[in-house]
Amino acid sequence: MKTIQIIFLFLSFCTFSQKTENIKLNDTIYVFYDGKKNQEKTEYLIKFNDSVDKSFTYSYLDKNHKKILFFHATYLNFDDMDNNKKAIKTEKKRRFFRKNKQNVINADFFIKNGIEESYVFLQRKFIFLIDVNEKKGKKYLLKEVRVSKIFELE
Repeated sequence: MKTIQIIFLFLSFCTFSQKTENIKLNDTIYVFYDGKKNQEKTEYLIKFNDSVDKSFTYSYLDKNHKKILFFHATYLNFDDMDNNKKAIKTEKKRRFFRKNKQNVINADFFIKNGIEESYVFLQRKFIFLIDVNEKKGKKYLLKEVRVSKIFELE
């Protein structure tokens, strides 16, 4: 029985290490959001000149009570707004995620790795958020997001 446990532990560690290495090597990462434990979605209305825009933050909490935020709006920063470069929104079928599963992370990734280490991995990456609550038929909506600072909750 101990042998089986050791083999299982070794295989799970190898799988986790491979996933971390894939994230380091790839430039595009997909963050899976389902709104379950240790996850939160907040909607804001932003008024700029004569227009009103919706923005969203998606947050994940690790076991040390640190929080990482992902931000989505029509424009992800003021430079994009000046250049009229809108954040990417696209729809993909489930098979797309099966093909790219090595690039998909979820809340477990943040819990296992910790928020600070995850934040370092995600710097200089193109990040798309998959909100399973925004499914259209058989397609999932992918939103380009920016990773935000780490917050420590007391």
